[in-house]
Amino acid sequence: FFVSKKYREKYQEKLPICDELSRIFKTQGQFQTTAAELRQLVGRLYNREDICDGEQQDLEEFHTLLLRGIGNEVVKVGAQQARFVSKFRGREANEKVFLYTRDGRCNHGHIPRIEEEDFQVIKLDVPSTSSLISLNNLVSNHFEENSKTFSMKCSECCTHPSNCPLTGKCKLREATSQKQLISTPNLLYIQLLRFEDYQNPKIETKVTPENVLILPNQDKYKLVSIGNHLGTFINNGHYQGLIKTGTNWIKAD
Repeated sequence: FFVSKKYREKYQEKLPICDELSRIFKTQGQFQTTAAELRQLVGRLYNREDICDGEQQDLEEFHTLLLRGIGNEVVKVGAQQARFVSKFRGREANEKVFLYTRDGRCNHGHIPRIEEEDFQVIKLDVPSTSSLISLNNLVSNHFEENSKTFSMKCSECCTHPSNCPLTGKCKLREATSQKQLISTPNLLYIQLLRFEDYQNPKIETKVTPENVLILPNQDKYKLVSIGNHLGTFINNGHYQGLIKTGTNWIKAD
């Protein structure tokens, strides 16, 4: 898409982020290059000096901003080019159900609340353990019924526009949630959440990514790259990229 400049077609105006990506990918790993200018472009686009001042950024946040910047540019060219960013987008539903009834509905039979939203990254909590964990198991657990509970009222039963008394039909009751996949992206990103906060050190549990990841809806993904954070705390350290080419891996350090 970038090397062949499919994002341009007959468009002659500036597309700075896409053109810089084209320059980077055209090196084909034959010689060293830098992403410093790309970081400058993304930082200036969102008025974020912290993106391009040489300090460490959050990998997932930069990825999100980069995709948004690409989308802003290719939408100017045409609908066909704009579809590029949809390769990274999936959709999931978060179903919230009551625990005090057998079918998860309220006493008046209202259907459990279902909230749908797009996602670009599946974010997985990593437990602290000395055991080796497989990525497939982490993903499977993520989409199973959540063991954590919370208090919820039925939004159908409650008719109060504000100042709800939270009594009677509006009483808060114990509930849980479960995520379900509606659609999946062509290119799937997964983030392992290893930091609980800024004070605590990183959760060092070893996670093994299989060559093939199988989602609960049976969609399959081949492992092609890994981003590693080296360091103990969230605000320091170093990133490495591991990229699979054929049967070999390249380390971008």
